[in-house]
Amino acid sequence: MEWSTLLATLSGTVIGVVSTLTADHLRWRRERDHHGLVARKQAYIELFTTLSRAYEALFVLARADRNADRDAPRAREVVERSGIYEARQQLLILAPAAVLLCSDEAHARIKAVRDVVGRGHDLSSDEFQETDRAFLAAHHALTVAVREDLGLADPEAARPLRTVHYGREPNDY
Repeated sequence: MEWSTLLATLSGTVIGVVSTLTADHLRWRRERDHHGLVARKQAYIELFTTLSRAYEALFVLARADRNADRDAPRAREVVERSGIYEARQQLLILAPAAVLLCSDEAHARIKAVRDVVGRGHDLSSDEFQETDRAFLAAHHALTVAVREDLGLADPEAARPLRTVHYGREPNDY
């Protein structure tokens, strides 16, 4: 019996098994990364949806004709109903640190808008306009961070939300 034939067969088998295992591992990693990306995209969509829902509800509340409609319990209620807290919890387990930092800032800014509206300020007040601009800036920073995480080309090209024209609804422009 010739050893070279046995060694060649054995080494061919080892090479075949190793290459199959390597290919399976690479495919598994690619699928895992893809599923992670899909989960993060969904969490980001939910986050932006809830932020918009809360912002628009607060904006409408700040436009209310009567100061009595702009109270702290009502402002808290519209933010809680937006689903913002649930979306934030989902993000905590999926998003990278850079996105979480921007998300925390956007949440702090929307809560600041909530507090200003809850104290009875309307759209024309300086305090409302200042906190509104801070929220819009934080929202833009979050958008850029999310686009960077998703690997989108030129994340800085994301348009910031428009500066609010304080006499109109957010969906009017």
